[in-house]
Amino acid sequence: MKTAKLQLEGLIMAIAAISDTAVTKGVMTHQEIAVALDQAERAADQRATTAVEPPCSS
Repeated sequence: MKTAKLQLEGLIMAIAAISDTAVTKGVMTHQEIAVALDQAERAADQRATTAVEPPCSS
């Protein structure tokens, strides 16, 4: 479990660094990054929800 936490922390730090670089270079704004991350979170939530729902019986 400890290894997974460290891997997630590393991933989060990498995403933060990439995001900061994109903003610094004028590629994206903080708002655009927030919107993109929100969309990704909703898509992941939707995929997780559909994965655990039992199939419909007809």
